[in-house]
Amino acid sequence: MPLFNSDEELEALFQKYQPVVLSLQAQYYVRDMLEDDWIQEGRIIFYKCWTAYDEAFGSTFGSFYKQALQNHIFSLLRKQKAVKRQAEVNASSYESLTQTYGAEFFDAALGCEMDDPISRLIVKDVLSEYPTFCAPMERRVLNLFLQGNEIAEIAEIMHMHPRSVGSAFHRALRKIRQEIF
Repeated sequence: MPLFNSDEELEALFQKYQPVVLSLQAQYYVRDMLEDDWIQEGRIIFYKCWTAYDEAFGSTFGSFYKQALQNHIFSLLRKQKAVKRQAEVNASSYESLTQTYGAEFFDAALGCEMDDPISRLIVKDVLSEYPTFCAPMERRVLNLFLQGNEIAEIAEIMHMHPRSVGSAFHRALRKIRQEIF
């Protein structure tokens, strides 16, 4: 398909296909995506489709665009649900934990002092990656702990013995220590 001579031409044609974006927005919920974000994603996919579309595909441009946009939304949803990103969804931020428990929390939990900014950045980075190296039970216990629950509360939530929960928590902390040091 011919490329556009100006941004205005692209925008004018995109306006005809914008209802497709709004229709998909009504069908799917993607966390933290506002209408403007949906429109922007729609524009990006629209441009990519316009440059890739060939009438020999045997479909209309509209159906080609809708399918490509839907596939893009599915990819966003898969990323949102990925196990390694569950820490971002479930865990409290490093800053909120230090406000709640004090800066000494990580010092005590990790068995070292985290008084310099570099050390704190390393801890933040490792905490964002813990789902990749902790077992599912350890992840769940750590997620619940980072949400502000005590070991006894986690044991109740998970219908487990507090000693088992404590062991999973300490295994997770040991793995985090290994990643840091």
